[in-house]
Amino acid sequence: MDDAPLVHGKARPGRDAGATEAGDDMPGPIRSGGGGGDTATGREREKVGIFFGSTSYGTADAARLILAAFGRDAADLYDVARASAADVERYRRLVFGTSTWGDGGLQHDWDTFIHELDRADLEGKVAAVFALGDQVVWSKSFVDSMRTVHDKLKERGAHLVGSWPSEGYTFDASRALDGDHFVGLALDKMNQRDLTASRVEEWVSRLRREFGME
Repeated sequence: MDDAPLVHGKARPGRDAGATEAGDDMPGPIRSGGGGGDTATGREREKVGIFFGSTSYGTADAARLILAAFGRDAADLYDVARASAADVERYRRLVFGTSTWGDGGLQHDWDTFIHELDRADLEGKVAAVFALGDQVVWSKSFVDSMRTVHDKLKERGAHLVGSWPSEGYTFDASRALDGDHFVGLALDKMNQRDLTASRVEEWVSRLRREFGME
């Protein structure tokens, strides 16, 4: 058994897509487990719920890094292919991640889960987003998918935090920009893989403050 963190939720069929999903190329097994009931315990409410969609494990690996940065006792990990609105509602603090498919599209499982969020009441919750993209191949739509997730969370009533400076990236355009900051953490494992771990560490350090965990 590998040492990957437990991924919660009930399994549902997914899709085996090709390598055209920007930034989502990192292999790595995921160990799945059964989710709990729909009622949040006090401990769950204080933890961070991390929800990710990943086709070829790049976003899953980034989600693992985020989990490790928070600490396994402080966060839970969910694959959106197996998650529900009820799972989201258990947590006051939330992190959502996707890769960017082709010219700015969501990862496949997010095509369904974005509508699942329409069933979630996110009023009073604090959320942050991250996305993987490719600054070279998809330079005109770098991490565009992050904007789609961000705007859905805002529409559902969440308070969004976790903006990230665009300095240090080279791309032509991104819908995920607000001024000189992305609306969340932008990762590029294709072209800046060596910066991923440090970016995650710094982002989570900021989120701890913005989530009121420090």
